[in-house]
Amino acid sequence: MAVAAEQSSALNRRQGPSLLGRMVGAKTNFQTRRAIWGYIFAIPWILGLIIFWGGPILASLYFSFTNYEVIGSPNWVGVDNYVRAFTHDDLFWQSLGRTFAFTGAYVPLTIFGALILAVVLNQKLIGTNIYRSVFFVPHLVPAVALAVVWIYLLQPRLG
Repeated sequence: MAVAAEQSSALNRRQGPSLLGRMVGAKTNFQTRRAIWGYIFAIPWILGLIIFWGGPILASLYFSFTNYEVIGSPNWVGVDNYVRAFTHDDLFWQSLGRTFAFTGAYVPLTIFGALILAVVLNQKLIGTNIYRSVFFVPHLVPAVALAVVWIYLLQPRLG
């Protein structure tokens, strides 16, 4: 009888985290609960990503296979739009070439320019503080203005 009771209590005790805990990489039940709460708090952001990023991409993919005008319902044409773009439209190839040329010039120039600006702003040169101010003030002013607005809004007598 005592052996059966020991086996029963041994079966009721958990050995490590649950299946859900192992799925989230937790080693203890506390870590499992903490990870679950993290996922719960991330759900609104994930839903926003799916709805506002994935939704338009899927809608664009659908409309690319249709002949769609704003007024009226879309007519399914399949891959006809792509066939027409690749074979019969000269502007498509010109636009594609210009896009690659612009990208090939713009991306390296902006990366090189940003690197040069970062190196210059890190040097001990005359007027570096002025350059830093001119560069950073437009980024800081809106945050400071927002903080001041919130201070006034949250004051008990004035807000």
